[in-house]
Amino acid sequence: MPGQGYTIFIMLEFHGKNSICELKGRGMGNIRYFGFLLLVLSATVSAEGDPYALSLEQLMTVPVAVSSRKALSQRETPGIVTVISGEEIRDSGARDLIDVLRQVPGFDFRMTINNGIGLGMRGQIGMDGRVLMLVDGIDVNEHRYGSTVLGQGFPIEQISRIEIVRGSALALYGGSAELGVINIITRSADELNGVQVGAGAGLATGSGVKSREFASLMAGKGGSRTVKWTAMAHLGKAIRSDRTYYDLTYPSPMFPGALTSFDMKNDNGTYLGNLNVGLQAGDFSARFLHDESRFDDRDGPGFFVRAADSHNWFYSDSLLMQYKHQLNDRLTAAPNLLYQNQDPRKTINSSGVLVNETKIERLNAKIPLELDAGDNLHLSAGLEYLEEEYLAVIRNAGLGLGPLPFDSTQVASVYTEALWYNPWGNLTASGRLDEHSHAGLMRAERLGYTRVFGDWHVKLMGSHATRAPSMEDYSYGLGHSLNIIPETSRTWEMETGYRVSPDTQLTVNLYDVTTFDTLILGNREKVHTKGLEAGYQMRKTWGYAEATYSYYDAAGTQATLLQVIDYSTAPPYQVVDNKMNQAFAAQKLTANLHYKLSATWSINPSLVYLGSRWGYVAPIANATTFDGTLKRFGPTPLLNVALHWDSATTRGLDLTLGLYNALNKEVDFIQPFDGGHAPLPGMSRELLLQGQYKF
Repeated sequence: MPGQGYTIFIMLEFHGKNSICELKGRGMGNIRYFGFLLLVLSATVSAEGDPYALSLEQLMTVPVAVSSRKALSQRETPGIVTVISGEEIRDSGARDLIDVLRQVPGFDFRMTINNGIGLGMRGQIGMDGRVLMLVDGIDVNEHRYGSTVLGQGFPIEQISRIEIVRGSALALYGGSAELGVINIITRSADELNGVQVGAGAGLATGSGVKSREFASLMAGKGGSRTVKWTAMAHLGKAIRSDRTYYDLTYPSPMFPGALTSFDMKNDNGTYLGNLNVGLQAGDFSARFLHDESRFDDRDGPGFFVRAADSHNWFYSDSLLMQYKHQLNDRLTAAPNLLYQNQDPRKTINSSGVLVNETKIERLNAKIPLELDAGDNLHLSAGLEYLEEEYLAVIRNAGLGLGPLPFDSTQVASVYTEALWYNPWGNLTASGRLDEHSHAGLMRAERLGYTRVFGDWHVKLMGSHATRAPSMEDYSYGLGHSLNIIPETSRTWEMETGYRVSPDTQLTVNLYDVTTFDTLILGNREKVHTKGLEAGYQMRKTWGYAEATYSYYDAAGTQATLLQVIDYSTAPPYQVVDNKMNQAFAAQKLTANLHYKLSATWSINPSLVYLGSRWGYVAPIANATTFDGTLKRFGPTPLLNVALHWDSATTRGLDLTLGLYNALNKEVDFIQPFDGGHAPLPGMSRELLLQGQYKF
């Protein structure tokens, strides 16, 4: 009702071994009840109104701020950028972030230890501090390894928009932005402006087992109010797969009686609890984000299968506060403070014994300044300070972890960016200096040129950056008597795009990415990929369509841990395919369609075609080195089809019935280096019904 206020309290309680979550407040003691009071703001620009009321030409002019400090249109911004709207995500019937990001050129997925899924970017490993994920301005990477681990992923019903830059952004962000950035912007108070509830349930059609279920609640009040707020909560659980996992030791004549396989539909579950609440009052904004994921696993970090599930928890509480102040008509300051308390990769074995834990407390203070120095010059600069404390450390020697050589890290940073507008094009120059308490002085530089002329646009970018090792990199080095040093990367990119008509566009980009002293279980030789990515977009009155193609060539990679090597022969071992790195397909084709059957019904087929991949499978091919048998996984088409019904554009019932992996292909998540872990099976064919209702 107009003028009616709401006071909402959420109280959750879970008990027992099979609980989805046991909610805890870091720094506030253990709690079984979690309530909220306050906080939030979307920190970035989102498009007003219904994006489908806009043409493709108009959508391309919506500012994005993921690849520069100054928000610019997609054609002008100095980066290879993909923007995905929340409406596109909901139309597609995507189950999680993996479904969404698989459609992005150059993105691929691979297994990590403990039943987690990690990113691949342009044929290189995107985990371990190489790809930064932000949610409403909050760095949500876990800070032990610097990774973003995907299970069910982030609650996608909360997403308003995703901005992705493929290419180094360390000069802008520091930290974990070496290969790219994924910036998730959740739904604002104006978008929600009421209460919305949702739920979903899935079925693995072949085995007949329940594959997933979730429930969500979102609320917000916006409009012309002085104080705006949002609150979003999500609970979900799923199985990773309904197939059988076979360890590299299967069958195991060398280890009689050892467990070497298990049925995943009864084990290896994933659980997600998420709370995102906040407040905006004038120039002040704040956001509180609680994320609690649990991955159960029996496959472990290496050889052999456990008799029962271990539980691997990822707890994180984040509080971001910001005050944006217009100092004069040209100069803006937006000081902000981020406090985080994490307990990532906390492992409890099947007997309930805590075997691995490192808590992290983090404080990050920033003072960014924006100056419009003239009609053709925009300047950005800032100071940042980061401090991490490591608490209550319990190490699992079976993971190869040594003791920590320190109990804290401090990083002082200064950055600057200049954007110079000219008739012959725009020039962007960025630079960053980080003084790291353990890695020393590190630099990052980035230069970009963009020009829009008529229906064409051109981009040229180059960057050179140094990334600090993670806390666990140092730990692994200490445990193995290795001298760990920072990783350095060099990236070259070029993009050209042609607007075929106001509602169709073609883009093509080329890239060359090299990492030196690559950090994968210690410093390795260089990893190199080069390739191209292309995309074609069309938006008509009947709906929209998009197709992409991506290709990489790994010639020049010297890190043997990533190379495709057959260990079944006698040494010296030979590289079988020097054009590819392990786990990642050299070629990928995607296509998706949104076709309006009527004012309320639409059909949404999508295809991801993965080319051949390499990985190691059972049985053990080398009894001395314990390496598995090298296998070339053939091309795999992944077809999803979603039928979407929307009763109204703003309020009412929204339903999606989706069929996923419709061709019932065996999709495996492969370990991207020779680490002794067999591929992790993905889901077979799945049917999912999900819906949202807005009051």
